Amino acid sequence: MKKMIIIKINKNYFHVMKSVILDFARFFGLAKVLDTLRFTYFYLKNYSKNKAFSKEHPGLKLPPDYIMYESFKLDYEKYYCGG
Repeated sequence: MKKMIIIKINKNYFHVMKSVILDFARFFGLAKVLDTLRFTYFYLKNYSKNKAFSKEHPGLKLPPDYIMYESFKLDYEKYYCGG
């Protein structure tokens, strides 16, 4: 019982900290920079996986990377199979 309470507190703590960091970034005009860094992270993380997927499905039309990043974290397979 105590473990469940601790886990719940930790999840809430990180959610609150994320909100504080985002508010701080917006206040100082850094939101776009952080978003670009996050986009680049997911682009590099999924690069080889997406390249292999593109080779397997050469005629498939995909939306622009940034639009896919917002919804599917730039994972082509997740977009295609999960819709």
